[in-house]
Amino acid sequence: MNVKPDVETMPYIRVSRETLEIVDALAKLVLELFERYEQGFEFMLVRDIPAELLKEFDEKIVKPFYPSGHSEAVQDLMRKTIREQQE
Repeated sequence: MNVKPDVETMPYIRVSRETLEIVDALAKLVLELFERYEQGFEFMLVRDIPAELLKEFDEKIVKPFYPSGHSEAVQDLMRKTIREQQE
């Protein structure tokens, strides 16, 4: 089936099921991030952290003290750092 594009239609494009699943997952993530943003939360991407440092942080800090994960740990460390700077 070949659809000729015009002002109101998109051309027919074949994509794999895997591609559709990835697009669907990305769309859900974008919607979730937007909803969280509307609730007053920001998305933060942290790059270039050495794998060994992250592994050690997980083992020694996150797992024993922050059962909900990295986000809770980072938020707590940010709050503690701010309090220390204010003292």
